[in-house]
Amino acid sequence: MEHGNEFKQAMKAMALGESNGPDLVTALPDGSEGPWGIYTAAMFAAILDRVFRDNASPEAVKRFTDGVRYAYRNSTPPVKTLVLEGLIRGMLGEDHLLDEISSEEQYEAELLAIRYVTGTDEHVSLHLENYLVDAETLADSWMEDEG
Repeated sequence: MEHGNEFKQAMKAMALGESNGPDLVTALPDGSEGPWGIYTAAMFAAILDRVFRDNASPEAVKRFTDGVRYAYRNSTPPVKTLVLEGLIRGMLGEDHLLDEISSEEQYEAELLAIRYVTGTDEHVSLHLENYLVDAETLADSWMEDEG
């Protein structure tokens, strides 16, 4: 990945809630388009694998989104839990749900979930570097597939 190290540093800052750090995030492309958007989706996929490895039922997804909503209950704008739930279920195989979610909504939900899991799952926070590398590998394979 051309910007691999920059992307990993920026994603690490976001995941740890340090995104107001040294211009890492502001130097990145806006939103969900291009390599950064693909890397963000890959990191989200890596995190999802961890969260839903043992139970990917609709109830487990609902519990997760309820946890995110509660954790960010005072955020402005408010968390769009239906968007997050649709995105997660879409990534878990219900592809048709992704058609209803804009790329910007997907991007925002992905970043929120990455931050939430990093802050609440000790395994993820302790092994964050591994998740960042796995996301880079996955993003590279997705970009190769696109062509």
